[in-house]
Amino acid sequence: MKRILGAVKLDLMSVKGSLKIGLLFLFIPSFIGIVQQQPLLTLGIALLLTSVMCGIVFQVHEKNHLAKLYAVLPLRKSEMIAGRYIYALLLMCVNLGTGTILSFIVSRITGTGIEWLSFWTVLAIGFVYCCFMVSVGFPLYLCFEYQKAYAAANIPMFLVAMAAIVLGKNVHVSGETIRFFYDHIALLPLFGAALGLALLCVSMMISNGVYKYKEL
Repeated sequence: MKRILGAVKLDLMSVKGSLKIGLLFLFIPSFIGIVQQQPLLTLGIALLLTSVMCGIVFQVHEKNHLAKLYAVLPLRKSEMIAGRYIYALLLMCVNLGTGTILSFIVSRITGTGIEWLSFWTVLAIGFVYCCFMVSVGFPLYLCFEYQKAYAAANIPMFLVAMAAIVLGKNVHVSGETIRFFYDHIALLPLFGAALGLALLCVSMMISNGVYKYKEL
């Protein structure tokens, strides 16, 4: 476990400069939320940006040839991969917290209230979406060059967006379902966390298989 945490620390140190710039971009959702007077839009866009920020580590490693450094470190490939996923999870949690704070600030500025069922729904769906994008992208980043992997990893994003638009127009949520989640609102973050973490675990196993295949 100590070596995995060391891998996380190396990833964070290698992208420190890029992440500082990325965090500044989180103020863009704040501006959009203020203009549209929709605090939850701020949270949703902040979570969307997270999936892009998670892949920066692969770009930095490829640009600076850091694979050579990892090759001489007492670090197993599986430990490096586990550290990379923990790094992504930490980044998601930080952006989730930051996006939540910003959405409440936007709420105060615009005088627009935040409805709790909608808040937890956006939070759960946003977390699952980020985990899905990381789960799709990380095996690709390990297998291909960053630019090719980035292009391929964005295809699911557009497919999910199109599916969400279609479902939003054609699927009607019954009043009983809404009342159920009102009465059991804690289930939303639990479902979101469980599904998101399950996606990351499956993806990590795929990434390990991809890395072993590359070495053959």
